[in-house]
Amino acid sequence: MTSNNSSPPQILVRSLPTEIFEKTFGAGLVMVIVTCTLYGIATLQAYLYYLHYQRDSKWIKTMVGVLISLCAFHAAFLIQAIYFYLVKSYADPSVVAGGCWQLFAAFAVNTVIGPIVQLWVWALFTAALTAEHYCL
Repeated sequence: MTSNNSSPPQILVRSLPTEIFEKTFGAGLVMVIVTCTLYGIATLQAYLYYLHYQRDSKWIKTMVGVLISLCAFHAAFLIQAIYFYLVKSYADPSVVAGGCWQLFAAFAVNTVIGPIVQLWVWALFTAALTAEHYCL
């Protein structure tokens, strides 16, 4: 009987400079981790808001709900994009130059979130300036 000394198949990957992956995908992975952490904090804040400020107007409650939903979509798209780059398309140099639809969707959602938050901060700032009592 012959012995079967077959070694596991080796995958041949073109040698790419590791700087490409460290500068692009490493930063992307850190960005996704930070984004998910901030999303967790925002979710906790939204939960505490709904728990403690039940008398607020439906408009404000709806805006908080819309913002937290948009943040959830943003985080989900970023997780999908980093999975695409690091797992599905690992070591494919053509992917580095292009983008995936999940990344572009995350950018689009972020473009919607930014003006809403800026408008809200502006409204709070103007309300604080016109208030009779100032808290320092």
